[in-house]
Amino acid sequence: MRKSWWLYLLPVVLPVAALSQYSHALDYPDYTQRCPTGSALASGYRLEVVRQIATGAAQERGIHRIAACPDGTAVVTHSGGAVTVIGREGAIRFSNPKLEPFTQVTASTCDSSNHLWVGGGGSVRQFEFSPSGEPRLLQTLNVPGGVNRLLIAGDRMYLLGLVRMGADYVILRQFSLPGGALIGAIPVDLPVWSGKTVNQLVLNGSLFLSGQSLAYTPANPFQFWRFEDGKQPAVTHPAIDGFTNADLDALRAGPAPPPRSLDWAFNAVPLPDGRIVVQFIKGNEWQKPAGNTQAVNFLAVFDSKLNLVASGVPVDEIGPGALLIGADSSGILYFSNMSPFLSSSLVQVRLAAQ
Repeated sequence: MRKSWWLYLLPVVLPVAALSQYSHALDYPDYTQRCPTGSALASGYRLEVVRQIATGAAQERGIHRIAACPDGTAVVTHSGGAVTVIGREGAIRFSNPKLEPFTQVTASTCDSSNHLWVGGGGSVRQFEFSPSGEPRLLQTLNVPGGVNRLLIAGDRMYLLGLVRMGADYVILRQFSLPGGALIGAIPVDLPVWSGKTVNQLVLNGSLFLSGQSLAYTPANPFQFWRFEDGKQPAVTHPAIDGFTNADLDALRAGPAPPPRSLDWAFNAVPLPDGRIVVQFIKGNEWQKPAGNTQAVNFLAVFDSKLNLVASGVPVDEIGPGALLIGADSSGILYFSNMSPFLSSSLVQVRLAAQ
């Protein structure tokens, strides 16, 4: 089986020296196959391609990250230090093959002011864009531990990534801004260790805002954790047709199954109207029976209260291995087709009613 193109976007928690080897260490599901549409719930939505922007072939080693800003600016980074800034209309505004502040980047995001934030290598950095599109460093915050996901919400910064605090390992932390002072860990009752192996299903989850509240979902099992200050998190477990949840008890009791064998909730992205779009990808060991028309790469849509609205919206037609990156302030979704073998692209897509 070919190595999956979306592997090159997969967040990992590893020593920096190991990043170049990691892309070749695991064989993840091949999501480049095309499948027909299937779910009846998908009939209410279709994906309309607004613009497809060529970004050149991805690098075969290392980690790529893409952040979509509210104004439509997209930033492609590579852990070797490369950075490319793309304007909303598709023009390359800035590109540099190696900038020191972008080395070791394992997570990126934009805030509501269109500032770029990148994390990795023991720090989080904030940038603004010059009129020409060049990222200008505003501040560097020292942050120990891994950074798999990064979210900026007002005067708070949230990090998803493994770190040891005292005698315990934690995965989700909250910091105050602008100074970056640690407020504390946010409890998430999910397995972090299985034997002595980092649970990638937990660390490769999604952080996003549900209304004004922090929300988190692991890659598997699929569930929403919604946090409000001073309150216990509200946890919901939506059932998604075609998505199989991992057995948590089995993960706690023994070694976790290979991540490549499981279904993944790859990313959860909020839209300006409060809806949440989640991308689901089937695992390697899933065999499609004859006559089954369900896509292996599809979206589900939730309302502002995290109730399921639609599922089974196929992503395959956007491009082989298309991955949901984010959304801008107009509600346009951003997908990436990253391949070290073929021309890669950034795709702007509108989620439209049928």
